[in-house]
Amino acid sequence: MSKRKWSPDLIASEISRLHSAGIDITQGRMEAIDSRLTSAAIRYFGSWRAAVQAAGIDYEQVAAIGKARRAEKVTKWTQERILAEIRRLHQEGEDLSPAVIRRKYLSLYATARRKEHFGSWAEAVTAAGVDYASVKQVAQRNRRERAGWKRRLLEEWQANASDADSGHAGRQETSERTSSSWLQGLLQEKLAEVYENPGQDAEQVHHAIKALMESVTRASGAS
Repeated sequence: MSKRKWSPDLIASEISRLHSAGIDITQGRMEAIDSRLTSAAIRYFGSWRAAVQAAGIDYEQVAAIGKARRAEKVTKWTQERILAEIRRLHQEGEDLSPAVIRRKYLSLYATARRKEHFGSWAEAVTAAGVDYASVKQVAQRNRRERAGWKRRLLEEWQANASDADSGHAGRQETSERTSSSWLQGLLQEKLAEVYENPGQDAEQVHHAIKALMESVTRASGAS
Protein backbone atom coordinates (compact mmCIF):
# COMPACT_ATOMS: atom_id res chain seq x y z
CA MET A 1 0.00 0.00 0.00
CA SER A 2 1.29 3.44 -0.87
CA LYS A 3 2.01 5.60 2.15
CA ARG A 4 -0.22 8.44 0.98
CA LYS A 5 -0.55 11.57 3.07
CA TRP A 6 -4.06 12.86 2.49
CA SER A 7 -4.99 16.52 2.15
CA PRO A 8 -8.28 18.21 1.17
CA ASP A 9 -6.96 18.98 -2.31
CA LEU A 10 -5.70 15.44 -2.86
CA ILE A 11 -9.00 13.95 -1.67
CA ALA A 12 -11.04 16.20 -3.98
CA SER A 13 -8.71 15.41 -6.89
CA GLU A 14 -9.03 11.66 -6.34
CA ILE A 15 -12.83 11.82 -6.10
CA SER A 16 -12.94 13.86 -9.32
CA ARG A 17 -10.65 11.36 -11.07
CA LEU A 18 -12.79 8.39 -10.07
CA HIS A 19 -15.98 10.16 -11.10
CA SER A 20 -14.50 11.09 -14.48
CA ALA A 21 -13.55 7.44 -14.99
CA GLY A 22 -17.22 6.47 -14.64
CA ILE A 23 -16.83 4.79 -11.24
CA ASP A 24 -19.79 4.74 -8.84
CA ILE A 25 -18.69 7.14 -6.10
CA THR A 26 -21.62 6.69 -3.74
CA GLN A 27 -20.36 6.26 -0.19
CA GLY A 28 -21.28 2.59 0.16
CA ARG A 29 -19.55 1.66 -3.07
CA MET A 30 -16.44 3.74 -2.35
CA GLU A 31 -16.08 2.22 1.12
CA ALA A 32 -15.81 -1.16 -0.61
CA ILE A 33 -13.38 0.13 -3.27
CA ASP A 34 -11.14 2.43 -1.21
CA SER A 35 -11.96 2.66 2.49
CA ARG A 36 -8.85 4.80 3.10
CA LEU A 37 -10.17 7.50 0.78
CA THR A 38 -13.63 7.57 2.36
CA SER A 39 -12.15 7.63 5.87
CA ALA A 40 -9.85 10.51 4.96
CA ALA A 41 -12.70 12.39 3.26
CA ILE A 42 -14.92 12.14 6.33
CA ARG A 43 -12.00 13.14 8.55
CA TYR A 44 -11.29 16.31 6.55
CA PHE A 45 -14.76 17.31 5.28
CA GLY A 46 -17.09 15.89 7.92
CA SER A 47 -19.02 13.67 5.51
CA TRP A 48 -18.59 11.88 2.19
CA ARG A 49 -21.30 14.05 0.64
CA ALA A 50 -19.41 17.23 1.59
CA ALA A 51 -16.19 15.82 0.10
CA VAL A 52 -17.92 15.00 -3.19
CA GLN A 53 -19.43 18.47 -3.34
CA ALA A 54 -16.02 20.00 -2.60
CA ALA A 55 -14.79 18.20 -5.72
CA GLY A 56 -17.40 20.14 -7.73
CA ILE A 57 -19.71 17.14 -8.23
CA ASP A 58 -23.49 17.15 -7.79
CA TYR A 59 -24.04 14.57 -5.06
CA GLU A 60 -27.76 14.20 -5.84
CA GLN A 61 -26.83 13.08 -9.33
CA VAL A 62 -24.25 10.66 -7.91
CA ALA A 63 -26.85 9.19 -5.55
CA ALA A 64 -29.39 8.81 -8.37
CA ILE A 65 -26.90 7.00 -10.61
CA GLY A 66 -25.88 4.72 -7.75
CA LYS A 67 -29.50 3.87 -6.98
CA ALA A 68 -30.17 3.01 -10.64
CA ARG A 69 -27.12 0.75 -10.78
CA ARG A 70 -28.14 -1.06 -7.59
CA ALA A 71 -31.65 -1.57 -8.94
CA GLU A 72 -30.21 -3.04 -12.13
CA LYS A 73 -28.04 -5.47 -10.16
CA VAL A 74 -30.94 -6.54 -7.95
CA THR A 75 -33.03 -7.53 -10.97
CA LYS A 76 -30.29 -9.94 -12.12
CA TRP A 77 -30.18 -11.94 -8.88
CA THR A 78 -32.09 -15.21 -8.62
CA GLN A 79 -32.44 -17.46 -5.58
CA GLU A 80 -30.18 -20.03 -7.24
CA ARG A 81 -27.49 -17.43 -7.90
CA ILE A 82 -27.73 -16.09 -4.35
CA LEU A 83 -27.27 -19.57 -2.88
CA ALA A 84 -24.39 -20.35 -5.26
CA GLU A 85 -22.62 -17.12 -4.30
CA ILE A 86 -23.02 -17.80 -0.57
CA ARG A 87 -21.61 -21.31 -1.04
CA ARG A 88 -18.69 -19.96 -3.04
CA LEU A 89 -17.82 -17.39 -0.38
CA HIS A 90 -18.10 -20.02 2.34
CA GLN A 91 -15.78 -22.39 0.46
CA GLU A 92 -13.26 -19.57 0.07
CA GLY A 93 -13.26 -18.99 3.82
CA GLU A 94 -15.07 -15.65 3.80
CA ASP A 95 -16.63 -14.34 7.00
CA LEU A 96 -20.37 -14.65 6.27
CA SER A 97 -21.49 -12.46 9.17
CA PRO A 98 -24.02 -9.77 8.19
CA ALA A 99 -21.69 -6.87 9.06
CA VAL A 100 -18.90 -8.15 6.80
CA ILE A 101 -21.13 -9.19 3.89
CA ARG A 102 -23.03 -5.91 4.03
CA ARG A 103 -19.75 -4.00 3.76
CA LYS A 104 -18.07 -6.15 1.11
CA TYR A 105 -20.99 -7.59 -0.89
CA LEU A 106 -23.83 -5.13 -0.44
CA SER A 107 -25.77 -6.22 -3.54
CA LEU A 108 -25.79 -9.88 -2.47
CA TYR A 109 -26.72 -9.01 1.11
CA ALA A 110 -29.53 -6.62 0.17
CA THR A 111 -31.02 -8.95 -2.43
CA ALA A 112 -30.94 -12.04 -0.20
CA ARG A 113 -32.91 -10.13 2.45
CA ARG A 114 -35.70 -9.11 0.08
CA LYS A 115 -39.08 -10.67 0.88
CA GLU A 116 -39.35 -12.32 -2.54
CA HIS A 117 -36.10 -14.18 -1.88
CA PHE A 118 -35.22 -15.26 1.71
CA GLY A 119 -36.38 -12.42 3.95
CA SER A 120 -33.19 -12.34 6.02
CA TRP A 121 -29.48 -13.02 5.63
CA ALA A 122 -29.61 -15.82 8.21
CA GLU A 123 -32.31 -17.63 6.22
CA ALA A 124 -30.31 -17.26 3.00
CA VAL A 125 -27.16 -18.70 4.60
CA THR A 126 -29.12 -21.59 6.07
CA ALA A 127 -30.79 -22.30 2.72
CA ALA A 128 -27.32 -22.48 1.17
CA GLY A 129 -26.53 -25.37 3.51
CA VAL A 130 -24.24 -23.42 5.82
CA ASP A 131 -24.63 -23.72 9.61
CA TYR A 132 -25.49 -20.16 10.68
CA ALA A 133 -24.43 -20.87 14.27
CA SER A 134 -20.91 -21.55 12.98
CA VAL A 135 -21.05 -18.28 11.02
CA LYS A 136 -21.73 -16.39 14.25
CA GLN A 137 -18.90 -18.21 16.03
CA VAL A 138 -16.43 -17.30 13.28
CA ALA A 139 -17.60 -13.68 13.38
CA GLN A 140 -17.16 -13.50 17.16
CA ARG A 141 -13.66 -15.00 16.90
CA ASN A 142 -12.68 -12.54 14.17
CA ARG A 143 -14.01 -9.60 16.20
CA ARG A 144 -12.00 -10.66 19.24
CA GLU A 145 -8.88 -11.14 17.13
CA ARG A 146 -9.21 -7.75 15.42
CA ALA A 147 -9.93 -6.02 18.72
CA GLY A 148 -6.83 -7.61 20.23
CA TRP A 149 -4.60 -6.51 17.35
CA LYS A 150 -6.08 -3.03 17.40
CA ARG A 151 -5.38 -2.68 21.11
CA ARG A 152 -1.79 -3.89 20.75
CA LEU A 153 -1.11 -1.67 17.75
CA LEU A 154 -2.55 1.42 19.41
CA GLU A 155 -0.49 0.77 22.53
CA GLU A 156 2.67 0.48 20.45
CA TRP A 157 1.83 3.62 18.48
CA GLN A 158 1.39 5.55 21.73
CA ALA A 159 4.69 4.19 23.04
CA ASN A 160 6.52 5.15 19.85
CA ALA A 161 4.95 8.60 19.80
CA SER A 162 5.91 9.18 23.44
CA ASP A 163 9.51 8.11 22.79
CA ALA A 164 9.75 10.48 19.83
CA ASP A 165 8.32 13.38 21.83
CA SER A 166 10.69 12.86 24.77
CA GLY A 167 13.69 12.69 22.44
CA HIS A 168 12.83 15.94 20.67
CA ALA A 169 11.64 18.27 23.40
CA GLY A 170 12.67 21.33 21.44
CA ARG A 171 10.15 20.89 18.64
CA GLN A 172 7.35 23.40 18.24
CA GLU A 173 3.97 22.35 19.66
CA THR A 174 2.25 22.82 16.29
CA SER A 175 4.79 20.59 14.59
CA GLU A 176 4.26 17.90 17.22
CA ARG A 177 0.53 17.93 16.67
CA THR A 178 0.93 17.74 12.89
CA SER A 179 3.38 14.81 13.06
CA SER A 180 1.22 12.99 15.58
CA SER A 181 -1.89 13.49 13.45
CA TRP A 182 -0.09 12.25 10.35
CA LEU A 183 1.21 9.17 12.15
CA GLN A 184 -2.16 8.39 13.63
CA GLY A 185 -3.79 8.72 10.21
CA LEU A 186 -1.37 6.20 8.72
CA LEU A 187 -1.97 3.81 11.59
CA GLN A 188 -5.74 4.09 11.18
CA GLU A 189 -5.41 3.22 7.49
CA LYS A 190 -3.39 0.11 8.35
CA LEU A 191 -5.87 -0.87 11.04
CA ALA A 192 -8.64 -0.57 8.45
CA GLU A 193 -6.79 -3.14 6.35
CA VAL A 194 -6.80 -5.56 9.27
CA TYR A 195 -10.55 -5.10 9.62
CA GLU A 196 -11.09 -5.59 5.88
CA ASN A 197 -9.02 -8.79 5.73
CA PRO A 198 -9.52 -10.74 8.96
CA GLY A 199 -8.19 -13.94 7.39
CA GLN A 200 -4.71 -12.62 6.68
CA ASP A 201 -1.61 -13.50 8.69
CA ALA A 202 -2.14 -11.32 11.76
CA GLU A 203 1.44 -11.71 13.00
CA GLN A 204 2.82 -10.53 9.66
CA VAL A 205 0.45 -7.57 9.63
CA HIS A 206 1.44 -6.71 13.19
CA HIS A 207 5.16 -6.57 12.37
CA ALA A 208 4.55 -4.57 9.19
CA ILE A 209 2.53 -1.93 11.03
CA LYS A 210 5.03 -1.80 13.88
CA ALA A 211 7.85 -1.16 11.39
CA LEU A 212 5.78 1.56 9.73
CA MET A 213 5.09 3.27 13.05
CA GLU A 214 8.76 3.22 13.99
CA SER A 215 9.92 4.59 10.63
CA VAL A 216 7.34 7.38 10.54
CA THR A 217 8.00 8.29 14.17
CA ARG A 218 11.71 8.62 13.40
CA ALA A 219 10.95 10.69 10.30
CA SER A 220 8.58 13.02 12.15
CA GLY A 221 11.09 13.34 14.98
CA ALA A 222 13.84 14.42 12.60
CA SER A 223 11.72 17.21 11.13
